[in-house]
Amino acid sequence: MTQADVALDRGAALFNNRLLAVVVVAIAGRDDSEFTTRQLAKACGVADSLVRPVLRRLADAGMIQEHSRRGGVRGELLYRIRDEEGWELLASLCQRLPDT
Repeated sequence: MTQADVALDRGAALFNNRLLAVVVVAIAGRDDSEFTTRQLAKACGVADSLVRPVLRRLADAGMIQEHSRRGGVRGELLYRIRDEEGWELLASLCQRLPDT
């Protein structure tokens, strides 16, 4: 089993979602404070449609928030981290999943 498989399995066990930990690690690894579904999907190597529900879940939990749209009403939706303290705890946990 690869480290990626371990992270996916542990993410599923902890969060009831295989991609949540992977998406959190992708967000945490970004230099830019704003991010889009497409950017994260590309970083994770999965389809936008798989990342979108994870971002909704993180937004519902108050970890991230919708920030603005690029290109008008139907443009790309930008997100930002909302809860810095909670985010740091979540990101730290997710980054450690494949290590143990």
